[in-house]
Amino acid sequence: MTAGTLFTISILFYFLATLHYLLFLVLAKRQRIATIATGFTIAGFACHTLSLIQKSLSVGHLPLTGSTDILSFLAWSIILVYLLLEWRYKIWVVGSFVMPLATLASLYASLLPAEIGPIISGIRGIFLTIHISMAIIGFASFALACCMAIMYLIQERQLKSRHPTSLFYRLPSIDTLDRLSYRCISIGFPILTISVILGLVGIASTRASIFSWRPVEVWWLIIWGLYATLLQARLWIGWRGRKASYLAIIRFVLALLPLLG
Repeated sequence: MTAGTLFTISILFYFLATLHYLLFLVLAKRQRIATIATGFTIAGFACHTLSLIQKSLSVGHLPLTGSTDILSFLAWSIILVYLLLEWRYKIWVVGSFVMPLATLASLYASLLPAEIGPIISGIRGIFLTIHISMAIIGFASFALACCMAIMYLIQERQLKSRHPTSLFYRLPSIDTLDRLSYRCISIGFPILTISVILGLVGIASTRASIFSWRPVEVWWLIIWGLYATLLQARLWIGWRGRKASYLAIIRFVLALLPLLG
C-alpha cells in the first residue's frame, strides 16, 4: 500500500472520528460514542504514521519541504498532542473542536498540487530537519490552545446568558479551559524555542550568515516573539480569560499564514 493510499485512508478515519466526536457533543454522556471516536482517531493516526514512515524511507529523510508535507505533519502532530491530552485528562469533548481542525488540515494537504513549490528550501542536515519538525509540533500545541480558547469564549458567553443552552453543561468549566489553554502554550513554547535554536545552528552550518531574512524565517521568529509576549503577559500582568483566549486564537491564525499562503 502506497504512502498516498495510507494518507487517504487516514483522512477517512479522521472524518469518521470527527463525526463521532460531534455526535458525542450533541448527545452528552454517551461514553460509547466517545470510545468509538477515539478508536477512529487512533486508527487514522496509525495509518498516517505509516504513511509518513513510508514516504520518509522513499525519499531518505522526513518529508518537510513543501506545503503538502508540512500540513500533513501538522495534522499528525495535532492529533498526537490531542491523544496525549485525552489520555491524560479524559476530556473527550475537546475532540469535537480539535478533530475538525486536524481533518481539514489533512484534507487541504491532500488537495494541494504535488508540484507546489517548497516553503523551506535547502534543507540539509539533522539540525534543520529537527528544527522544522519541532516547530510544527510546537504549532500543534498552539492549535490545541486555540481550540481551548474557542471553547472558553463559547462557554463564557453561555455563562453570561440568562438562558444557557445544553452546550453549557457539556463543555468543561471556563477555569479548566483557561488552564488547559495556558498549559498547551507553555508546552509548545519551549519546543518552539528549541526549534529556533536548532534552526540557527543548522543554518550556521550551511550558510555564511545565520540570518538571510527569508520570509519564513522572519515569520517564525515573529511568531516565537508573539507567544513569548503572551506568556509574559500572563505571568507578569495576569492576562487570562477572554483576553488571553483572543490572543491565543489570533496568534495561531498568524502562525498558519505561511502554510496556507
